[in-house]
Amino acid sequence: MLHRFAGSPDCGSEDIGFADIESISHYANSAVSWAESSGIIYGYSDGCFKPNCSITRAEAAAMIMRCCE
Repeated sequence: MLHRFAGSPDCGSEDIGFADIESISHYANSAVSWAESSGIIYGYSDGCFKPNCSITRAEAAAMIMRCCE
């Protein structure tokens, strides 16, 4: 949603540096790559993105704040 809100162009999935890249749905690759390269998301300490897990309100708030900076 932040990717669309920011009006950011699509970028390639080859830029994704998460260990579980194969778990990220193909349609989301561009948004995940953008968010990672923009410093909006960092992933977890184990180097994973964990796309099938829910995020906390604190994690969502942090991403929104980083997007607005």
